[in-house]
Amino acid sequence: MATISVITVTKNSSETIGRAVQSVRDQQAVEFEHIIKDACSDDATCAIALAINPSVCIVRKSDSGIYDAMNQG
Repeated sequence: MATISVITVTKNSSETIGRAVQSVRDQQAVEFEHIIKDACSDDATCAIALAINPSVCIVRKSDSGIYDAMNQG
């Protein structure tokens, strides 16, 4: 079975991160790792993600916009 890396870029996404993490966690057809590249959110984004899936990997680092964040991820 193949392993897929899912990378989600975020910044202050507490209203939507829960659905994204739960959606990835619900996948059963493949093994996956979920990496969240967070641009130093000042809300509960990271706490919510970890509460839903404690094995999610969170990388907190500032960036200069969404494309920089995607490249970092």
